[in-house]
Amino acid sequence: MRDYFVTPRPARGPLWPPEPAPERLVYLLDHEYTQNGLSWRALKNGDAVRASLLREVADRLDCEIVLALADVHETWSCEDDWGSSGYGYRRGRSWSARYDDDDSDEDGGAEDYTLTELCDSDIELRHWVGPSDKRIQAISGEVKGDEVCFSKPSVDLEPFKSEHEGYTGNAGNTVDRWYHRAAVLLWPRGG
Repeated sequence: MRDYFVTPRPARGPLWPPEPAPERLVYLLDHEYTQNGLSWRALKNGDAVRASLLREVADRLDCEIVLALADVHETWSCEDDWGSSGYGYRRGRSWSARYDDDDSDEDGGAEDYTLTELCDSDIELRHWVGPSDKRIQAISGEVKGDEVCFSKPSVDLEPFKSEHEGYTGNAGNTVDRWYHRAAVLLWPRGG
């Protein structure tokens, strides 16, 4: 961890200079928590173990540490399991994986595609909680991809919302998925 905060990030290309070292670490936890249920004492299973270890690291390295809710949005390319000829595709099909129990549509339900490649991902952090479980006001800004780490990728979790956009003639076959996760944030004091 000590090296993480002092090692410059690699250059984006041969003509770009190296970027400065990351200013924070965003560790995504495995479970979904509500705003009222987000506290250090209420973390579940492996989340509690990992958060406890990160608190020890924060103490040793003199880092600030907080919990936050993380809204994760991922866009994936996909292939339809029912054929990818472009005929009979559906457009704008939307469902909520958690709340929609009706999988009996003519396209074969909510699971009629296979994810192939992550195209884009963004994370918004909200509702920060300090080490003493006190709510704190904070503005997060953009979470950069190289600031994020996790034990379980979002794709292995159940999204709370998913939208499949089939082939349109001008664009590929994609799926947007949204997840609610919690995160532990660390950054050096004074940073």
